[in-house]
Amino acid sequence: MSVTIDQLGANFPAPVPVVSSQADDWISWTWYDGDVCENTSGTNANTTYDINRSWSTLLDDQANAWYTPGGLGPNKAHGINLTATYTDNGGSGALVGPSPSSLWSYATTYAAVPGRLDLGSILSGTSLNLTVTATTRNGNPDGTGGTNNTEFSIWGSENGGAYTSMAGFNTSTTRAISALQKGSNYNFEAQARNVNLITTAVGATSTGTVITQPNLPTNLVGQPWWGAPDNCGKNNIRWTWNGVNFGSGAGAYDLHNGVSYIIQNLGATSHVQNVPGGGTVQAKIQAKDTGVGYKLNYLSGFSVLSSASTSDPVIPSVGGLAGTAHTSSAILWNWTDLAGTALCSPSAYRVYAATKPYVVGQYLAEVTAPTWTQSGLGINTTFSVFITARDAYDATEASLSPPATAFTQCTPPTSITRPTISTGSLTVGWSANGNPDYTRFELAASMDDFATAFSTPITAGDNFTAYSRGFGGLSNATTYYYRVWSVNGRAGAPWGGDFYSSYVSTAIPTLPPAPSLSGTVLGQTSINWTWPAVNTATSYRFLPDCNPANAVNLPPATLNYTQLTLVANTEHCGMLQVRNNSGAGLWSSATVYTLASAPSGLQVTAVTTNTFTVAWTNNNTGPTTFEVTWTGLPGFYETGFTGNVSTDTVLGTSYRNPASMPLIPATTYQIRVRAVGQAGVYTAFDGPVSTRTNNSASFSSTMTPVTPYTPPSDTVGVWHFDELIGTTTLDASTLLNHGQLTCTYGSCTSTPTYVTSRTGLGTAGSFPGAQNGYMRVPDAASLDTSGDLTIEAWVHPTDTNGQVSSAAVVAKGDGLQESFALDVTYPVSYPELQKWRFFVRPAGWATAYSVSSTQTLRRNAWTHLAAVYDDLGADSTLSIYIDGVLSNSVTATGLAARGVNAHQLTIGSRQSGSAAYDRSFQGYIDEVHIVTRAYSATDVLSAYRQAEPQTFSMPWPNDGTNITVLPNTFSSHTATILMSSSPTSAPIMVDLQHLSDGLASPPTLCGSTCTARYSLVPGSVVEIVAQVGGFVYGGALGSSITLSISYPDNDANTLVDDTFPPLTETALRIFTLNEQNMTWEGGYENDPSRFMPQYVDTVNKRVVAQVGHFSIYAMFGTSNINPNLTDVAVYPVPWKPGCGAGCRFESAGWQGVEGVKFDRLTESGKITILTLSGEKVKVLNYIASNNGAIVWDGTNTAGRTTASGVYFAYVEGSDGSKRIKKFAVER
Repeated sequence: MSVTIDQLGANFPAPVPVVSSQADDWISWTWYDGDVCENTSGTNANTTYDINRSWSTLLDDQANAWYTPGGLGPNKAHGINLTATYTDNGGSGALVGPSPSSLWSYATTYAAVPGRLDLGSILSGTSLNLTVTATTRNGNPDGTGGTNNTEFSIWGSENGGAYTSMAGFNTSTTRAISALQKGSNYNFEAQARNVNLITTAVGATSTGTVITQPNLPTNLVGQPWWGAPDNCGKNNIRWTWNGVNFGSGAGAYDLHNGVSYIIQNLGATSHVQNVPGGGTVQAKIQAKDTGVGYKLNYLSGFSVLSSASTSDPVIPSVGGLAGTAHTSSAILWNWTDLAGTALCSPSAYRVYAATKPYVVGQYLAEVTAPTWTQSGLGINTTFSVFITARDAYDATEASLSPPATAFTQCTPPTSITRPTISTGSLTVGWSANGNPDYTRFELAASMDDFATAFSTPITAGDNFTAYSRGFGGLSNATTYYYRVWSVNGRAGAPWGGDFYSSYVSTAIPTLPPAPSLSGTVLGQTSINWTWPAVNTATSYRFLPDCNPANAVNLPPATLNYTQLTLVANTEHCGMLQVRNNSGAGLWSSATVYTLASAPSGLQVTAVTTNTFTVAWTNNNTGPTTFEVTWTGLPGFYETGFTGNVSTDTVLGTSYRNPASMPLIPATTYQIRVRAVGQAGVYTAFDGPVSTRTNNSASFSSTMTPVTPYTPPSDTVGVWHFDELIGTTTLDASTLLNHGQLTCTYGSCTSTPTYVTSRTGLGTAGSFPGAQNGYMRVPDAASLDTSGDLTIEAWVHPTDTNGQVSSAAVVAKGDGLQESFALDVTYPVSYPELQKWRFFVRPAGWATAYSVSSTQTLRRNAWTHLAAVYDDLGADSTLSIYIDGVLSNSVTATGLAARGVNAHQLTIGSRQSGSAAYDRSFQGYIDEVHIVTRAYSATDVLSAYRQAEPQTFSMPWPNDGTNITVLPNTFSSHTATILMSSSPTSAPIMVDLQHLSDGLASPPTLCGSTCTARYSLVPGSVVEIVAQVGGFVYGGALGSSITLSISYPDNDANTLVDDTFPPLTETALRIFTLNEQNMTWEGGYENDPSRFMPQYVDTVNKRVVAQVGHFSIYAMFGTSNINPNLTDVAVYPVPWKPGCGAGCRFESAGWQGVEGVKFDRLTESGKITILTLSGEKVKVLNYIASNNGAIVWDGTNTAGRTTASGVYFAYVEGSDGSKRIKKFAVER
């Protein structure tokens, strides 16, 4: 660097050298120049240095700020100091300096890795010396001459493992290594460190691998040897010992007897020593390492001597002798081989025959192996033998073995037969094929040819020696498979049974059963005979008309036969037999009738008020049964009113309905007829023909008004909610879109139920307003319309705090994809402002078009809603009606068509999105109607009024009778009301005898507790019948009927005209005839179970009653007016006014007056009240309206109260009769 300074006052800094790195023969120093110059790490042309070296001369004018001398030698100390000279580069170029000298900086080089490690002297088989010699120190000083002393350590690796320290650091160059493991190999390396204890890496590999002495072999044992190659323990000893490891990886063993080697360089750990003549011998063993390497001692030394002796056993008796059947003429004998355990080669076995009782017999053979085949024997016969043994060391034979006995093989049976077969049994037979008669047989049976399952009816243990076996309880037409074996040996013998011959087999089908034959008529002239396939069948034999002369043989694949050109409605017979490989089965037969021909030419030949007669042509041969049906409905069964059809049968070609099945007068009927074949098969109908029963001058009829229960034909859904129980609400339309009251999703808390509806509509659905509680109707094609639409419903909101926003009455769709909905508008927080709304959405589900009512919701009251969509294209309208009156209407400009979706229709709730039904209506809903027509205002008003009670008058001549019905009176039917004003002469359905008996016994005045009877109002007996489809309506009435019958009182005198004694109008009652017991019912107020609520409408001169059915009705009345004064009465006597309750002399009452009552009077007249002295007190005039009675209130003509005393009453009747009555007054 260069500086410009004042040379006279300068204080120059000295460089400071430091060691930056070093090795075993070089050191590197770097320095910087104190506080004036920056640190220099490279050459500076403005600065030079003079370096003083401790090991050499001065080195001057060096420009580098570092110095790295080499060739310094390992583990030696070296030092330097510096002076610096600076050049002024401020302009003068003069040298400045030198600086003061730096301090000396010393460092020691590292020790060098030793160059070679020499193997020294062997100390033992497991120890040696290792030497780092002067020539191998690699320049490391030994401390002599004042140089630094170098220390060394030794590291070793055993058997190729990791190096570990085996001798620590010191200055000695010869190191003893001991306690090495025998049978191992080692490699050694040296490590050095300098005086500063800085170590080198491990290095200087030794001259080779060091092999330690092998271990001494142990557990030397000798035993007699019966194995290969000599197989004789009598002159062979086998020595074995435990092997050892060899450090070089290769080694051998020397076996020594103490005098000389038995064998050397054995690679195995065993040796068989031959001992001629046998006896006792000794041996010892040593291991020697034969591999490559520096061996400390390659021999292990010998083990101690071990002794062993050969064996010389006595030849034992042969064991395990057994014979097996080899062929039908040979036995294979086998026994336990003594060679290698008690026999030495060469050896032999001798076979002798054994005769009873097990005495040695004929010599048979000598063999060297432990097996011999004896041949030339008979089939399934026995033979017995002994065995002895000998070898070269023992010429004498061993003792005899125990004898053994065996049977030869048997031969397989042949010529299997099947002598007898039936449908459930068979016999299997076979031949002996040369086997003796004691030979046993085994038989197995299977039904699948032994593929998966079989049984063994005869086993060898059964000792079965016969040549056939029968089997019963079998299935017919089934193939059974059998196999038969012969088994050697004989019953009771302990030998044999070890051989089964090959089997002989057979397949035998049982005979087929009588087949299941059936015939199917194909028409009037053909029959198809069929039968199921029969297992094992090879052919079928069919007899048409059961005639053998017409027999037909059919292949097994043919399972039918068709007979042609037959006669209609006649009986035909067929017979069938099945044949298989075992023969022919039993015959079966069946009988079938051909179809009848339909009748023709149906016509009505006669008709009355309650009967018809029809006739037709029989197109069949012989007598034929016909079925006649009739109905008052136009479509018979197709109408759905299947219960309104009558059916009867007749044998012949004409029919008149019997008295037990009467028709209704003045009613149109349709009649049809069909033939019933001999087999009960019906033909097509002939007809229908139409006729009308006769009328009568006394009859009149009228249709009941249309109600919500009789919807129009274009209705696609009608839900009355009249089920009362359960969760299914039926659709009363013909499309059967039934609904389900349900509660869906996890948050559901309530399912809708049923509740009493408005009068005449049965029950309604009660919707709790809870989320997910509603009625669902599955989607159907009939509900997926896009044109005109009318929705009707009766609703009864029950909420107190407002409906949920957009609470639905009816909706089709979910969220923003609703085709239509009838619901409640916002805002929910102001229930008094909520209104009814009807909206539809166009295809594509754009913004809805809606109309809202002008009226707000009327809570806790029934309201009739009608929503109408009139599809007029671009000018379509939406209208909403309240209680039959138009509330609001809008034009849906631009609405091309309503959208259609496949979503379910819901009542009582709708969805704000696609999940929960969270817009639920709280209240009652009834009579929901969906019609695919736009109602007019007149239609809507009519629909509204249909839910009200409907009153109509019967036509002349019964126009005096009015009938009021409610909408659900006849359920879903429109009935025809037929009335007869003269049932005694012109009955509709009533039995005239029953009616006559009833009229002969009018109702009593007090039911069964008295005998006094009502009087019949002349001409008041009427018969009323409701018919649906030409039959008397027999269903339960949904609501009671109001029946109003007029009575004559032309002079308005409160008495029924033309009655005598006159009947008082207020006492009139309507009764109905119970035809079961001929009694009159319904008019007794004290019999609530049968009382018909009724009253007298004196203004309109009618008696009005609530009736539960139509029948015979009549008006009866009572009269207090007598024809004369014979029975006139006065009471109480005495009269004690004010005597109190319970006092029998208290005032009597009549027509609002209290006092003394005069009763049983004539129609009119007068009563004069006189004192006992004959003074006139008062005159009472009575007329018909007094109904035969009048009361004197105890006042005189002036209106003043009379005194106590005795009085007379002079009574004068309108008929001219007179009576005087005496009575008393006590005040």
